[in-house]
Amino acid sequence: MRLALPFVALIVLAACDRSPEQPVPADAATTVPASEASVLPIASAAPQAPAKKTPRVTLAADGIIMAGAVDGRDTAATLKFGRDQAETLEAMTVEFGKPKFGKLAECGAGPMEFAAWGPLTLNFLGGKLVGWRAEKGAPVVTVDGLQLGNTLAEISAERSARRVPGTTLPGEFEYASGDGGTIGGFLDGAGDGAKVVSFHAGTTCFFR
Repeated sequence: MRLALPFVALIVLAACDRSPEQPVPADAATTVPASEASVLPIASAAPQAPAKKTPRVTLAADGIIMAGAVDGRDTAATLKFGRDQAETLEAMTVEFGKPKFGKLAECGAGPMEFAAWGPLTLNFLGGKLVGWRAEKGAPVVTVDGLQLGNTLAEISAERSARRVPGTTLPGEFEYASGDGGTIGGFLDGAGDGAKVVSFHAGTTCFFR
């Protein structure tokens, strides 16, 4: 029995000398050096384009009314049919920039010149303003508060309107405007739900 004691003592000493294992950090296996880490770039806000100036035009049966057309001030200018072509172009150019010009010699009323600011066109005959046409996309309103995109039913609810009888042009209509004249236009289809795609007044150049 005495011989067994030293052997037991050696076992106990060996157990006491064993140093405990060092704990492994929980994130040791997932830690990535900063130089190797992938960093998502922060998207910078895209610069916003400056808002475009919207032409402010009211369409009348005897001409057009512009806001801010005189020296760039917030005033109104009325360009009635019969006004000098050069004066009309000068007033329009101050507000809306230079137009694109055109000419058509075969018009029924005679050789006609045109000045277009996008979808808004003015007609000139003999050096005078004689008509206008506003097509889809033009930021305009009539003196009656009607706009491109209104339906024939909506126009008829406000004014006396009808499709032009006997015309060879599809969708042509007209209505009695509040200023005592007539404003015409074209619709995109049949029925009262058809929408206005253009307005016109004065002397035009449509081939019927």
